[in-house]
Amino acid sequence: MTDGRTAALGPLWALALGAALGAAGALGCVTPGPSWLHWLLAVSGGVAALMAARDRWARRALVLWLLAGAALGGARGAAGEADHLQIAALARRANAAVRIDATLSSGWEPSRWGARVQAVIHRASHGSVRLRLPRRAVIEIRGVGAAGALPPPGSRIEVLAKLRMRQRRLLLVASSPRLIDVTSPPRGLAALRARLAASLFEAAGTNVRRIRAAEFAAALALGRRDLIPAERRERWRRSGLAHLLAVSGLHVGVAAGLVWLVALLLGA
Repeated sequence: MTDGRTAALGPLWALALGAALGAAGALGCVTPGPSWLHWLLAVSGGVAALMAARDRWARRALVLWLLAGAALGGARGAAGEADHLQIAALARRANAAVRIDATLSSGWEPSRWGARVQAVIHRASHGSVRLRLPRRAVIEIRGVGAAGALPPPGSRIEVLAKLRMRQRRLLLVASSPRLIDVTSPPRGLAALRARLAASLFEAAGTNVRRIRAAEFAAALALGRRDLIPAERRERWRRSGLAHLLAVSGLHVGVAAGLVWLVALLLGA
């Protein structure tokens, strides 16, 4: 039984090892290289995988699976590294402005020079050149006194920003809030989250303990950690309990378990 399982998992291990080797090799790229090379590697990997699936000789099939993984992993890694090199080159240019189309996925939080927010990037371009930025990035607006004057979470915006790289992490920096244009207000789930957060604070009134409870509830249930003051969030972080402010799989499991228990008690 064990030998049968080992033989069955052999192609998977070979494919995974090849993909890891190909991706690791792609990280050593110092120039983007031609785009046709990425497609050539991808096609070669697909052909090798088809040949491996039809090959009856176990050892030769494992070699083909290894080559398929290396080609496919190298193609994906080379394409991603090419995007990174392009972004890094723009980040080194002081006057390179990028037009970003994004949706704000969190609330604004104070930063050293202004305010920053998590965003989902839809499109990005530098002049007539289309850029492939990471799906999620941080947008920082400089020269902002209060986050209340900025678009609320869920808004879709266009912003003219500059690229900054911090240890392979992307930061989009706009020098003024005047460079933001709101193209769509919060809709759907984002608008519902905003209404629920507002109703929590409305129910809390002016009671300090209820306000703190509303802040915690908004962070835990609605993902609005920005509604908790920065100094209190820092205390949570230093105490090692900051994970309680995030909606995690454990929290979802606990909530689902409670609902299931109540349903059982009610005779479901």
